Amino acid sequence: MRAGELREKVTFQRSAPGAGDGAGNYGDDFANIPGAVRISADLAPVRQAEVVLAEGVKGLVLYDCVVRYSPTLAGITVGDRMVDARDASRVFNVKAPPINPDKRRRRLKILVEIGGASG
Repeated sequence: MRAGELREKVTFQRSAPGAGDGAGNYGDDFANIPGAVRISADLAPVRQAEVVLAEGVKGLVLYDCVVRYSPTLAGITVGDRMVDARDASRVFNVKAPPINPDKRRRRLKILVEIGGASG
């Protein structure tokens, strides 16, 4: 994979338990995953859809995120999220664990979605 193909910068985050409110409710904060900050990536839209929710129609867009292989990134799970490092308002939910398409540990493909519950 050539470096010129990886034009985006993304940061992966994992849920960290937040402080409790005294009534048994704990907020979920997200913290950066060490070794997964400002990673060069390629984002390509795969599919878009509209979902009707109680508050109205919401657009969802699925993306393929391609990154260079690393053991840290290979450990990304569905509960994690990805944030655009250049625009923190763009939050993507990880929809599928990473796959190694060429089986040589050169790159990973991660399916992410923007427009969901937290993204």
